[in-house]
Amino acid sequence: MEYNFTKDFSSFVGMLDLNWQEIYELYQAAIGNTEALSIFKVEKANGSSDDTIIFFPALEQALRLTPSAKDFFPEWIEKNLMDGLDAETFRGIKNAEENHKND
Repeated sequence: MEYNFTKDFSSFVGMLDLNWQEIYELYQAAIGNTEALSIFKVEKANGSSDDTIIFFPALEQALRLTPSAKDFFPEWIEKNLMDGLDAETFRGIKNAEENHKND
């Protein structure tokens, strides 16, 4: 697979068109909770003991994060993709909204 790499959060997310569950999963990838992942893959960058890469295989996109970017990325997701809410509150609200639609 030939991935398109970027270091820009907005560019990476802009290419993905994520629903709320995928946004929550991206947050899980960002905090290193790899057990919760099904659509993202997280690995250490080749040739670097410090950088991390979050892969989105479905669209062959990848985000390379330096240690400082990796530390900031979860906060950026909450601010820019989760309406400023913490991840668990965002998930709870979206899940409740979805369940309400199905009633």
